[in-house]
Amino acid sequence: MADIPAPTASVFRIAIRTLYTDAAYQDSPAVIEDTIARVGEIFTIIAGDPSTQFSSAVAFQVKTKIGPALLQSWEPVVYIINSAGKSLLASRRGLKVDPSGTGLTAVQGVSQFSEVYLNASYHDSSETLANTIIHEIMHNKLNMGDAMHNLAGFVGDIGGFMQESLPSNKDLKPSAADTSNVAPVLSSVLAQQIGI
Repeated sequence: MADIPAPTASVFRIAIRTLYTDAAYQDSPAVIEDTIARVGEIFTIIAGDPSTQFSSAVAFQVKTKIGPALLQSWEPVVYIINSAGKSLLASRRGLKVDPSGTGLTAVQGVSQFSEVYLNASYHDSSETLANTIIHEIMHNKLNMGDAMHNLAGFVGDIGGFMQESLPSNKDLKPSAADTSNVAPVLSSVLAQQIGI
């Protein structure tokens, strides 16, 4: 695990809390490292938009409970867990979770809560796992549920990360709609679920 990068005003940081117990991923940390690197690369594209205070982004792995001192008030957290059957949103907030889902984000509550399911069938590579993490961060930062999908404008390989059903494209890039909607809200203060 790399060191947690120090906060700076010009770097948008994303905490990825890994809670999975799948031995295949514990024995092969490169998959998670590649996933985290891709999340940082995609958000660097978005953070580079002139509407933000940021010049880049970095995602980092957290293997211990996240306390309030770790994050700046605008920085999101995504939890990676084994499966929808192990959902924290179901057990802690009573939400109904689609057993075939790839991830879920609870918004407009006391705190934002994003989770991604490692063993979802769509997650056959580090790139597709990263695609879902990026999608859930967009829900988180836009403070929008399923209505976010209507902002995508297009679907498929040109639809970017806000669309409802992400394509299996391992080189998916942010669409113009992704950037124009998400870049202005990167610095929005939204409390995150911590302590897990």
